[in-house]
Amino acid sequence: MLLRIQNLKKYFYKGSGLFTASRVHVKAVDGVSLDVHAGQHVGLVGESGSGKSTLARLIVRLYEPEEGTVIWDGRGGFCKKRSHDARRDVQMVFQDPYSSLDPRFTVRRILLEALSLCGEKISPKEQTGRMQSVLASVGLEEGALGRFPHEFSGGERQRVAIARALLMKPRLLILDEAVSSLDVLVQQQIVELLLQLQKDYSLTYLFITHNLKIVRKLCKRIAVMYRGKIVETAETDELFKNPLHPYTQRLLAAAMDYRVHETAWIENFTEKFQLIDKGNSHFVLE
Repeated sequence: MLLRIQNLKKYFYKGSGLFTASRVHVKAVDGVSLDVHAGQHVGLVGESGSGKSTLARLIVRLYEPEEGTVIWDGRGGFCKKRSHDARRDVQMVFQDPYSSLDPRFTVRRILLEALSLCGEKISPKEQTGRMQSVLASVGLEEGALGRFPHEFSGGERQRVAIARALLMKPRLLILDEAVSSLDVLVQQQIVELLLQLQKDYSLTYLFITHNLKIVRKLCKRIAVMYRGKIVETAETDELFKNPLHPYTQRLLAAAMDYRVHETAWIENFTEKFQLIDKGNSHFVLE
């Protein structure tokens, strides 16, 4: 097991006052458990505000959880005391490449920063060779090293962000809405690139998106998230063929040519709800 998430919770608070009781808490992630195996592409889907991005930030410890654990490769989660070697195993590619790339830096400097975190002592010539190699792997020419982020298109900037992540030699790549800001043709190109990179670098993906058509092509397994909870997980073909949770059915109906059966749906989740195995590794929150 490469990544295991157990009962992870993250609450945000609204309002102010001297007493905690006067504030309203939002359960962004509310008791999520999820397993990701090495070499597996797992899609995490759901509407905006369902908690997908918050879960991703909890995995890489950009947020601290209220409860729960993140177990990486059977050795426990990430913390400040862990080495750079352990922390660089998981890299994240964000939705907006322009905001995640420093506009004052050339691509060379952006990639050099990533190389400096690897802890390897290599010559400037070797650094340039490695940067040129990773740029080539994402479909960019070596001349890109001297250019600034604003000189690229949106799709090219996302390729730079992916190249920066690859320089860290990660085992897990978390892609948080990494194609949602791109046009349809460029989205297709980036998905094809990700499929090729998985073969070249033996990567594992956690692909976060609301685009079911893209996740269907890229991922072998899908987890559906709603109001901070995983409500259904299944193999991709099984989920599209036989969605069991009413929210999954409505999500498919909104994005695909899928007919929803009218069923009663309790939206108020309580601690009594749990994922039930329906067979064939198909789990549904009941």
